[in-house]
Amino acid sequence: MDKKFKITIYSKENCCLCDKAKAIIDRVKRYWELEVEEVDITMDPQLFELYKEKIPVVAIDGEPIFFGKISELWLKRELARRGE
Repeated sequence: MDKKFKITIYSKENCCLCDKAKAIIDRVKRYWELEVEEVDITMDPQLFELYKEKIPVVAIDGEPIFFGKISELWLKRELARRGE
């Protein structure tokens, strides 16, 4: 794939679902060129209010796509769709 995607993971410390999401994204990096940014929602009161019950939140190119859980299959499908 030629297209580079920016992945933003909104999370916080001690979040096992966040850790799983990060592991999935690390595996998917083998197939797509990804720029990954992690944002700790506890550092921003607005983000904390917005996402505190929804983390991890994974955004692709600024658009939140996954909330709470992330599927490796669905992430690959979304990146493939966007890369067409």
